Amino acid sequence: MNSSTKQTDLVLWLLLTLKRSLLPFFFFDKKTLLAFVVLFEETKREKEDFQYDTSKTSGEHVAKIADVIAKHIKAKKKFFSLEYFPPKTDATSAQLEVTLCEMSSWGPQWMDITWGAGGTTSELTSAIAGYIQNECGTPCLMHLTCTNMEKHKIDDALSLARKINLRNILALRGDAPKGVSEWTAVDSGFTCALDLIKYIKQEYKDYFSIAISGYPEGHPNVRHKITDPKWNPKTNNPKYWAPRPIENGKAWEGVSMEDWQKELKYLKEKVDHGGQVIITQLFYDVDIFFEFVKQARAIGIRVPILPGIMPIRGYALFARMADFCKTVIPDKLAQALEPVKHSDAQVLVVGNIVFSIAIFYKYICMAWIKQMCRAIYDSELDIPGVHVYTMNTHETPALILDDLRLIESNHALKVREKEAGFKQMSTF
Repeated sequence: MNSSTKQTDLVLWLLLTLKRSLLPFFFFDKKTLLAFVVLFEETKREKEDFQYDTSKTSGEHVAKIADVIAKHIKAKKKFFSLEYFPPKTDATSAQLEVTLCEMSSWGPQWMDITWGAGGTTSELTSAIAGYIQNECGTPCLMHLTCTNMEKHKIDDALSLARKINLRNILALRGDAPKGVSEWTAVDSGFTCALDLIKYIKQEYKDYFSIAISGYPEGHPNVRHKITDPKWNPKTNNPKYWAPRPIENGKAWEGVSMEDWQKELKYLKEKVDHGGQVIITQLFYDVDIFFEFVKQARAIGIRVPILPGIMPIRGYALFARMADFCKTVIPDKLAQALEPVKHSDAQVLVVGNIVFSIAIFYKYICMAWIKQMCRAIYDSELDIPGVHVYTMNTHETPALILDDLRLIESNHALKVREKEAGFKQMSTF
């Protein structure tokens, strides 16, 4: 074990800080402490993470999300679903087990788990999916991509999904593996999500309920820098779909209307060949989402369209995700975040009031997300539910869902009490 790692240094710092109180019982120097850390790291838990018993249920009786949504629409009852990603360490795996159990009790209609590029997390993804389905007792929507996936790997994944009682698959092309700039197919049979959808339907008929992705602002691959010298950013003429400033405002990018029509056509193809529900990419401009839904309906897409809601947890992560997904940031949100965007200070003075930077930032972002969700539910587009990208945490999703009155959670109520003093910051 390398004693210079951040994790080890943190453990050592904590133990050394507490050495005075621990002295009668444990350690006297850093060398002894390091020996303890090594022993601690090498001592494995007796059980593996995400164990489950498939005999508790039967795949034939597991809810399919298309049926679940249809029932909620008929009853005019709103719902929510939650998304997670495979953890990277033993510690975060243990924490996710606890988080999944807690959040399952909130009553999500399903919980889904992502699939690493090229199947890099296939074993862990399948284990977590089985845990959600069989131990938490909540239907699991497992992501499946065809990026760098040979046919036999896809067959293995689908076979295992059925074996562990899964009935729901989110069919995706997937991102290029880390370190690879462009996506390339490794099997001529799978070049896009549509190929994967067709294959699942061919091999499994209607056994799986198939969800698909939607991109309100266009897939990142079709968003390009606007180079037309005649284009006017103030009037968006000639028109581009969902333009946004880039390069510190010195340039703009967007989707040509020709490419945007191709995006909509491809989305309809995915629906026509078996996609039963659309879950969108993250967005922060609700008006773009509304127009996306209207245009999808106009070309004959009738399946439910669920907004993917990504809470904002920190500016660095927010900026990184927005850049990666090429997400439009509305002017009002950008202006609200400007005071803390580049600040290294711990406090912000507004008038005669001193705010914690972290708290100020948190409640600006929370207010924006809540306002988005309320607007979606209050719209005339009959959006039946929201899909929350949890980032494997529970606090922020709890606040959002509690605000929408979709959960009755003691944790949400406790967290909600903390924001009582910041109501004045909840509107834009």
